[in-house]
Amino acid sequence: MKWNFEKLQTEALKYDNRSDFARLSEGAYQTANNAKILDKICNHMITKHFSWPIEDIKKEALKYNTRAEFQKKSNAYQIALKKGILDKVCQHMKLKPVNWKNEQLKEKA
Repeated sequence: MKWNFEKLQTEALKYDNRSDFARLSEGAYQTANNAKILDKICNHMITKHFSWPIEDIKKEALKYNTRAEFQKKSNAYQIALKKGILDKVCQHMKLKPVNWKNEQLKEKA
């Protein structure tokens, strides 16, 4: 979808807070953020201040099998990253193997 200011504002009005907007309408959120208009279109939203204790971040991370899933579905990912504990809370997660062709491996090496 081609986003303009009016469409982004209309989309943002569907949500009461930024975390829902970011999670449920990721493309619109990212477009608004990149265009530096997020504050304008989100001025109607309620600001949620939620503190994530480290134990709660660990419990939240256990719900996910990969970092990508954790990042996409939980704002605890960003908190863990900022607190410098992302590797620790993601230890149980599986690494997705990268399928490289021999030529690509040689090139990267």
